[in-house]
Amino acid sequence: MGNDNPDYPWQAGYSDHTRGDERTLSDRAADLGTAASEGVSKAADQVSKVPDVVRTKTRGNPLAAGVIAMGSGLLVGSLLPGTRAERRLVEQAEPALAQARAEVKETGREIADDLKDSARTAAEDIKETAQEAGERVREQTRDSAQSATQGAED
Repeated sequence: MGNDNPDYPWQAGYSDHTRGDERTLSDRAADLGTAASEGVSKAADQVSKVPDVVRTKTRGNPLAAGVIAMGSGLLVGSLLPGTRAERRLVEQAEPALAQARAEVKETGREIADDLKDSARTAAEDIKETAQEAGERVREQTRDSAQSATQGAED
């Protein structure tokens, strides 16, 4: 059973322990291999079911089918590397895109400024209307109070 050599007491039972670890490690490796195989098998089953599930879910709904097809195309397209021609087109279009981006920003600033001016004008109009309404209420209250006072005196 183990190394029971009295000259090396720290090694007593060492070889048995190692054999147990080896058996445990090989069992663990086999378990991992089995689990990985089952996981791959389940994933393959799920992937093979996707077309049927999509067909079932989109039956009678062409819009959903179109959205799913477009999403799938975008996903596949994003996973594929760009070609030289695509990269060349992007490089050629970059200056025009930069100019368009600058123009859109400038237009956005102009719209924001116009909206600020419109909002400021609207706020001033609301303030003026509220002040006029407040003045009318004060006058009506004063008139009502005078009428009530005159009525009480009579």
